[in-house]
This record gives sequence, C-alpha cells and structure tokens, in this order.
Amino acid sequence: MIQLKDVAELAGVSTGSVSKVLNGYAVSPRMKKSVELAIAELNYKPNMVARSLRTKTSNSIGVMVPYTNDPYFMEFFRGVSIGLSEKGKVPFLFSTEPHDEFSAQKMQQIFMRGVDGLIVSTYGWKDSVLEELYLIAEKIPVVSYKRSFPGTAIHSVGVDDCSGMFKAVEHLTSIGHRRIGYIASGLNLDTGQQRLKGYQQALEQAGIAYEDNLVVESAAFQIEDGYNAVQQLLKRFPLPSAIVGANNSVAIGALKFLESRNVKIPEDIAVMGYDDEPLSTLVTPKLSSVSVPVYEMTAKAVQIIEDAILGVHKETINILFPTTLKIRNSTDFSATAAFEFERFSR
Repeated sequence: MIQLKDVAELAGVSTGSVSKVLNGYAVSPRMKKSVELAIAELNYKPNMVARSLRTKTSNSIGVMVPYTNDPYFMEFFRGVSIGLSEKGKVPFLFSTEPHDEFSAQKMQQIFMRGVDGLIVSTYGWKDSVLEELYLIAEKIPVVSYKRSFPGTAIHSVGVDDCSGMFKAVEHLTSIGHRRIGYIASGLNLDTGQQRLKGYQQALEQAGIAYEDNLVVESAAFQIEDGYNAVQQLLKRFPLPSAIVGANNSVAIGALKFLESRNVKIPEDIAVMGYDDEPLSTLVTPKLSSVSVPVYEMTAKAVQIIEDAILGVHKETINILFPTTLKIRNSTDFSATAAFEFERFSR
C-alpha cells in the first residue's frame, strides 16, 4: 500500500511538504509539481478518514439552496460541486424552500455533521433563520451567494444587480422602446431592490418617466409567478412594448402566457430576462437575458471557504462580479405593441 513517505521519497521532499501540498498550503511551484508528479506516478490515494482525524477537519462543505428543481440553483450547485471536488472536498446538499419553518433545524443538522464550512443561498429566509446563520458563521466559515450581510462574519459573492438591470433596460431603450414593463420579484431583499433601482435609473437616463403602473410584483421567482404577473401588465394602457423579468423564470412565465394568447415575440412585445441559465436558449424564441458569471462566482466562493479554513485571511470578504448582456431573438425587433387587447379577453 502506497503511503505518504513513498510519495515524499519519490518527490525528493519531506513528508511535511507532501502534506502541505495535499492540504492546499502555499509551497514553491517546483515543489508542488514534484509532489503532484509523484502522486500521479504512484497513484497515491490519501486516507481521507485518517487525514480528517489528524487535521480535525471533515473535508466536507454544506451547500444550502432553495428550489432544487430550479435550473439556476442547480447550475449554482454544480459549480460549487466542481470547485469543491477540485479541492478534494465533498458537498452536502440541503434544500431550504423559502419560508421553510425547518430551515434553522436543517442548518443545525448540517452543522452537527461536522462540515468545515457552509455555502448558502438565503433567498426567502426569515430573520430567525438568519440569526442562526450568524451564530454558525462565528464557528465555521460561511459564504453567502448573491446576498451580503455587512457587520457579520459571513463572506459573500454576488453581482452588481443595479448595473445588470440597468444594462437590460438600456438595451431596450436603445432600440426604441419607451414603455417598458417590469415584473419585480424579491422586493423585500436587497437583490430585488437593486434590480428595481437599475430599471429606474435606465429609464431616467433615457428621459423616460417612471410609472408605477408598469411595475408589478410577482409572488416569487418561479415560472408560474411570471405567468400570473404578466396578466396584470397587459391590463395597463397604453400597453408596454417590452417586458423585463426580475429573473429568467418569471420572464419565461411571461413568454408562456403571451404565447398562449398568440402574441408575437418580439414583434408585438419584446421580453428580457435576468440570470441567463441554460433554459434561456431552450425556449422559443430564445430569451435575451443578463448573464451572471455563475461558475466564476462559485469558484470564488469555494476559494474563500478554502482560504478561511486554512487561515489565509481573517477579514470578511465581499465580492461583486460584473454582468454581461446576451441578446437573442426575444428582443431583436422594433418597439411596437401592435396587437389588440381583445386577444386577451377570448
């Protein structure tokens, strides 16, 4: 059975040096390469149980997401899983539906498993659940995805949502749209507020007055919420020539309702989403969207966790990533609401 000392002997270094490489500590590039080559040649497999006992770590990270049936959060989990695997760590996935009364208990369950850290999406969490998270963050590293918690020990990775929504609306005004409806979600969260702010700022820059009746709030971020919310927008006159969803799911819900009423997209109404998960290119027409760098964000979340476990930094890390626009078929025609409202009363 190949042991640590065999790797050290082949690499020409000490067992301590091999251990440093295995545990992610900074070593010289030459040493790291020598150890990695020796590991590959000997096909060395570290004894993770023994390593955990020795280092008093479990090499496992808790990952908490809402909506395990949501493509966006599954893409997030996939990115985290890939990053953790590359670090030799194992993810424990826990689902926390918004407003779940048992979220605090679930957090305690995953903490009691002895995980080394948590990567969480806290969408819909109540204050009582967040209080539990604050306490856990004092004991193990915690990284929040797309939501920051100033004044706490919780690290965060997110995007500049105000700028992202600004880009979406700016694109629509640049191609002639003047009445742009907005399906808002999560207005009780900073994420939702920042996206609404971006919408308002883009209208102001284009010299378009903000109208309350062109903004409707969906119950949540799901497809059915967008399907229901867009019906309210279509009772407003003059009709909007473009609609922006606070995320892709509500935008796709809007697409589905418009399609059911034989509204042509984008000829009659243009539709724009936000988050740009793979489903954007699988619907017809393909959905224009604000693209969020999920894999860069998840890679950074994993790196922050790793660094915190190793004691590389003590301060709280909060990072915002930029967004980009993905322009597709759902917004590529001129701004004209050319249909009659009677279509919707049949």
